[in-house]
Amino acid sequence: MSDPASEIDSGLVARAIDRALAAGAAQADALLIRADSREVKVRGDEIEFVKQASEHCLGLRALVQHKNGRSTALTSTSDLSAEAIQEIADDTVALARASFGARRTRLRCPAGRLPIVGTSTTG
Repeated sequence: MSDPASEIDSGLVARAIDRALAAGAAQADALLIRADSREVKVRGDEIEFVKQASEHCLGLRALVQHKNGRSTALTSTSDLSAEAIQEIADDTVALARASFGARRTRLRCPAGRLPIVGTSTTG
């Protein structure tokens, strides 16, 4: 017998991938994370607090094929509504398309000298 929650989760992942492909991705993959946690703190015979948390997140990666190469984008959301999944899929593909023109910038520095980044001095 299959787990209904697992079937729902598989449906969410499939919907995100299908939408990304429909939006123009050559390939797409998705990851759905659901986690529950509980924490109880006891001192002696007294319960000090009980904490319960749930987390869910959908990550989507889209690969877009261009005439002269490929580009990719990765996004995530904790909103698992149908509208949000459609929006994140469209946005991921749009971001992958937009990132194709971006070239890697190389840091130029004199031979033998490395820049010092993120340091501070006092006094």
